Amino acid sequence: MRTPPLFVLLVALFAVGSSGCASFITRRFDDDRKPYPGVRADIESLKPGEEGSSAWWLFDLPFSALYDTFALPFDLMKK
Repeated sequence: MRTPPLFVLLVALFAVGSSGCASFITRRFDDDRKPYPGVRADIESLKPGEEGSSAWWLFDLPFSALYDTFALPFDLMKK
């Protein structure tokens, strides 16, 4: 049985995007949960002079937005 190329692409993008995804990192280390913490972290890191500011965060931003949208109900329940 052959694996569809689209499935392989989606799995690869998910693996790359979640390996250093700001959404996972902020949820693990930040107890003060506000909505969309990964997107907030990505935007904060894009400011000039911030540690870790690079093109990586621009790549991570859509993945963080997607994950934060799915996790929004859980974030609101923990508030």
